[in-house]
Amino acid sequence: MNTNSTNRNAQSGWRPASYFKLDSPYSLPVGFNPLFSVAVADSPNTNVGTYTTGSGSVKESQGSYVTTDGSSGPDNTQILDPGSYTNPDDPDTPGFYYGEVPVTESFFIDFLIPESNFELSDAYGSNRVTINEARIEVMNGTQGTNYTQLFTFTDQSQASSFQLFPSAGSGSPIDFNLYLENDLIEKGTAYTWSGLQPGILNTRNIRIGGISETEVMNRVSGTYTDTITVTITNPD
Repeated sequence: MNTNSTNRNAQSGWRPASYFKLDSPYSLPVGFNPLFSVAVADSPNTNVGTYTTGSGSVKESQGSYVTTDGSSGPDNTQILDPGSYTNPDDPDTPGFYYGEVPVTESFFIDFLIPESNFELSDAYGSNRVTINEARIEVMNGTQGTNYTQLFTFTDQSQASSFQLFPSAGSGSPIDFNLYLENDLIEKGTAYTWSGLQPGILNTRNIRIGGISETEVMNRVSGTYTDTITVTITNPD
């Protein structure tokens, strides 16, 4: 087991507490699985060195193993259950954290409403209509630290632009622009939402604009819809 010692040749074995640095992760050798067993002597006058061998096994003529969780015999109980490993820096290998395990920040992300309706004319040209609100809460974050999340917006069309399709029939779609506040969203490209702070509700409006009035006039009348998919990831 590694310790706080600067000596690269330090051997595993008994170490005083000074070898371990508080609030630090420590790794254990792969396959680390220490075991123990409990045994008793058959006579109260028999000492440990008499009814056990040098390797720790029990001389059945003078002692016996104690059944633990329905099992008895040598090395039948784990000293450290692998489920108790607590090294957050390397969760896939044996390890533990000496001290208080640090809490990792997480993000609760939500949208104000599941769907929205609007008049196409409200989003003509430079006009923009708010259709939703994205919300992020930073959980277990450090005050004074800014966090970042990546948002990627797509829809069901194969075009490079976002498109509204007639809800009935097979008419041509209508192109539109998508904005997060005033930032134009490029379809399929990750948008960096930075400056996220813990302790507050971080919000940004989702808006639609850039619809061509001429294009709308050349389409069949009716209701047009689009389903926007949002993929949210942590930055590398």
